[in-house]
Formats: sequence, structure tokens, C-alpha cells
Amino acid sequence: MAPIYPFREKVVILSADAGTNYLDHVQIRQRRIFHYDHITVENETSDYTKLLLGVLSEDEMHKYEEQHSPRKGILYPWHPRKDVTVLENETLRAELQGCTSGDTLVMYVAGWYVILEKPKAPAPAPEEEAEE
Repeated sequence: MAPIYPFREKVVILSADAGTNYLDHVQIRQRRIFHYDHITVENETSDYTKLLLGVLSEDEMHKYEEQHSPRKGILYPWHPRKDVTVLENETLRAELQGCTSGDTLVMYVAGWYVILEKPKAPAPAPEEEAEE
């Protein structure tokens, strides 16, 4: 079994643009699978209109949770009721809509990941003996 690596990280935008902003955790590299136990999002500066949480996969956001009219300075925790697994080339994303220019946006994440073993090369096909 592959070893499990815990993580606890913070993603920050110190001076957000007006409108919609994205807080992305890392894009998952090859042979890795991330599991999130805890995600918290906050706009430290201003009230905003909507918070969406999900996984960005092939340029499409798979939405898991939303919060309408979030208040500034309030941590919005999300404790997944089911496993949230993010596969290689995918990204955990928080989408904050209705931000004010200059807002400070923060996402805290915690969980664990595994690194899968490289697939073994297939055995070479047996050579056919030449008929004499």
C-alpha cells in the first residue's frame, strides 16, 4: 500500500480583483490522489454575493457546495459529508463572486494524499521460434 502524506495549507489572494476570483489549491500532479477532510474560505475585507466550492476538471467546475451572501470576516467551513477526492490534473477550487477590488481572500485546506506506484512495464511477448 502507498504511504499517506498529510497536508495543511493556506491559499491567499492579498489584493483581489473586483467581481469573481478563484482560490485554487494545487493542480494535482501525475500519480497523485488528494483527499480533503476540511476546507474553510474567508473574505477578510468585504461582504460578497456567492461562494462556490468544487473541483475543476478539464475546464469544467464540478460544484459541491454553495453559500449565498457570505459576510466579510466569517470563516465558511466545509466538512465534506462524503469523500472529496481530487485526481491528477484536477484542482480544488473556491469561486468567490461579487468581490471588491483589493479584498483579501483566504482558503484553508487539510487532508492527505497518496502517490501511486508507477505501472510496471508489461512483460515482453515471447518470440516465436522460426520454423526450419
